[in-house]
Amino acid sequence: MNDLDIVYQLEDSRSPMSKGKIYLIVGGICLVLGFIFSGILSFILWGVGLIALGIFAANYFSTDSPITILTRDKIISKTKAGEKSLFLSEITKAEVNITENGRIKKINIFEVDTFSADEKSMLSIVDTDNKRLEVRAEHYNLSDFISFLDVFKVEGKQSRLVTHHSYDSLIAQNNTFLQNDYKLKEELDKTLMEAYKALYNERGEMYIKNNPDSKILFEYRKNQMDMGVYFLDNDYQDGLQIADIEGGKVLIQNAQKNLKVVDTRIAYYKQIAGKLLQMKSAFEARMKMNKITAKLDNLQDQNNVQKEASDEYNLQVETLKQLEELTLEVHSLDMLEKTTLLQEKAAILGESR
Repeated sequence: MNDLDIVYQLEDSRSPMSKGKIYLIVGGICLVLGFIFSGILSFILWGVGLIALGIFAANYFSTDSPITILTRDKIISKTKAGEKSLFLSEITKAEVNITENGRIKKINIFEVDTFSADEKSMLSIVDTDNKRLEVRAEHYNLSDFISFLDVFKVEGKQSRLVTHHSYDSLIAQNNTFLQNDYKLKEELDKTLMEAYKALYNERGEMYIKNNPDSKILFEYRKNQMDMGVYFLDNDYQDGLQIADIEGGKVLIQNAQKNLKVVDTRIAYYKQIAGKLLQMKSAFEARMKMNKITAKLDNLQDQNNVQKEASDEYNLQVETLKQLEELTLEVHSLDMLEKTTLLQEKAAILGESR
């Protein structure tokens, strides 16, 4: 593992004496009391004392204290039992045990602004495969443990911004907006048609052939195979007053303007949907690849693979944020003039257009 990939390395920085000080004190007291008392009690005290001193010695001379390493995409625990790692993006639960009013309480580290910890605290992490990793405060200096929790909280929240749920949620939101605009487009089309019918005479194919110089304002076909219905310039319904004609024209203009806005939004929603599906597919493929590469720790080129994956991941986080902003901005679009404001952000859609 490249040192540049490490965000935080949590090691036991306590002095050898502090690790087993309590056992040294207990052992010393028991040996002294063993001299004072006699009989079976003396033997018991001597036994307890020697065991406590043995534990102290084991802690004092121990060289295999656990190490917890946090990288941009993983948390790794190295203990005597072996090495275990979890991807930050696949974490489903991260809880810290804290003591509150004399009781042990579990808090979700990603859902609180501040938290406390003591020597008995433990960070418990579970991933999508139900794999569990634990980091215990008792194995480290308390201030180091708390600092590690702070860094883990930031890195973990950042990595978990992109999950299957993130894509599914934004895809669903985008699709809801799209379906709503399809319905709105149908209503606007109906309104526009009714406005034309109220203002102009309906003409058919034969009339257009017989009057080739007519200026067609609007052509309507329910289906491509149907005959067209035409509305012509200055071909008003009988009996309409000037005020009726002007009011009808305003209604038609407003409907046409709103249709352009809705059509613009629909076009963007479709592009965003395509981009999101493409990104989700790439995300799922990368998650599978991460699990595979995790088993190839002994390959010399692993560091380069992880670095490239990290760079791609950071880019995808930023792109997803931009797509979310774009989706909401498109949704708020209510004037045709605003479409020009989207041109710069539309560049993130790339060739999915």
